[in-house]
Amino acid sequence: MHCVKLAAIAAVIVSAAAPAPAQDRREAGAHRHGHGKLDIAIDGDKAGFDLRAPGADIIDFEHAASTEKEKATLKAAKEILANPLKIVTLPEAAGCVVEQSFVHYTKDPEHAAHHEKKHGGGHHGEKHHGGHHDGHPGHQEGHAEFHAGYQFTCLAPEKLSTLTLGYFDQFQNALSLQVSIATAKGQTQFDATRDRTAIDFDASM
Repeated sequence: MHCVKLAAIAAVIVSAAAPAPAQDRREAGAHRHGHGKLDIAIDGDKAGFDLRAPGADIIDFEHAASTEKEKATLKAAKEILANPLKIVTLPEAAGCVVEQSFVHYTKDPEHAAHHEKKHGGGHHGEKHHGGHHDGHPGHQEGHAEFHAGYQFTCLAPEKLSTLTLGYFDQFQNALSLQVSIATAKGQTQFDATRDRTAIDFDASM
């Protein structure tokens, strides 16, 4: 099961970096400000991360950036999210290096243009492409979402037993992340918060 999940995350990372997000099979969750989702999959020497967060958590607004100040805020946020090492810290002993990363904001003009081209635009076109949009709460009317993905390759994966989230230090509006973890030992889920940023894979299973 964990292999399937890592493959799915890797597929999203590879295809979205194009950018052309692959069909997303995640279940849509309620769009709640302050609360995001992080899927982690560890398999062999590969570690995949899939992060989704409401726009308000990251840039304090949920519309297309229009003013120069908003554009600067969005650019800065995307630069942070595009750097996996600012979001997660892996054990140095594991020797992990970033292989791929991407970041999208659903209210970006280029993102809207992509969906206009790929899916026919508007909600009428979306009904024919349920998979990607079903898992994309950022496409709900009035809501916006950030979606970031990272893939690491680790030279000593046996030492990849813990990680620390830098996410909350970067984004003050973020309150929690619903974290789902899949490793060779099994799968688990818990909430990471500002007071709980360290993840121990062995203890979580």
